[in-house]
Amino acid sequence: MGRIVELLKLGKKVTVATVAEDLQFSSRTVARDLDYLVHVLGAPIEYDRIQRSFVLTEKGLPLILDLYIRSHLRQEAKRAIDHTSTLAPESEEFVGGLAYVHEVIGRVLSYQ
Repeated sequence: MGRIVELLKLGKKVTVATVAEDLQFSSRTVARDLDYLVHVLGAPIEYDRIQRSFVLTEKGLPLILDLYIRSHLRQEAKRAIDHTSTLAPESEEFVGGLAYVHEVIGRVLSYQ
């Protein structure tokens, strides 16, 4: 869910298919996450038929969503760090893991 909101805030094209491909999740999971964001958390998200994409209908998100997203990004960073720490430092996967950790931490620090 955090990545969905992040993409929406960046003004990226957000469809069930594009997010599912980006996150390597099933379309069903992405659709459930969008439904949860809108109907449970009250996120101001609607489907725009002209853009053929989900969009934010308000400039900002409710504070609870911002807190949720920050928490989600921090958890993602911690999981990435934990996973990378189990790898051999000379492996290609380790280098890729460090790059991913760097990217996630950057998103945590820059999230507004």
